[in-house]
Amino acid sequence: ILWSFDQKISSVTYLYTERGLSIFSGLSNLVSPEVLIITSLVFASILTISKKKKWAIFLLITMSISMLSVILLKELFAIARPDLSLISEPGWGFPSGHTTAVAVFFFSILFALEETVRDFRLVFLWGFISFVFVFAIGFSRVYLGVHWFSDVVAGFALGVFWVTLVALIYEKIHELQTTHS
Repeated sequence: ILWSFDQKISSVTYLYTERGLSIFSGLSNLVSPEVLIITSLVFASILTISKKKKWAIFLLITMSISMLSVILLKELFAIARPDLSLISEPGWGFPSGHTTAVAVFFFSILFALEETVRDFRLVFLWGFISFVFVFAIGFSRVYLGVHWFSDVVAGFALGVFWVTLVALIYEKIHELQTTHS
């Protein structure tokens, strides 16, 4: 059933236009896992300088562990990418590294904002931007034909899983620290 659904969804590549190719490949390049890893290092540096080391570590842990899990899962499942792609993309397709990286990056920052910023509007705005970016990247990967829909859903779920797990661990550590103080 999932394979059939993936086949139907991947027909979005038939909507191909030069402009769409330009927009979606540019978007994919802008927030590639490599770019987001470097951006995370920059953000972590800024957070450390701003005396928010806890959130710098949070971002680096979630990004590192999620990218390692993407590499391991790609090798474990060894699911090929779609045959008809608009751009060249090496390696296995499942799960989508782009979708995982963008979900982890944006949702890690969202969690940190929720914990530190008292302005609900700012947190809501970042949450909205986060979901738009994650959706746009997921769509772009299917549009470009380099991922199946299930690859993108798995990447999203993996990103949310790691942010949630690390956030729960962080909260538990904070709870233990406050009860032992």
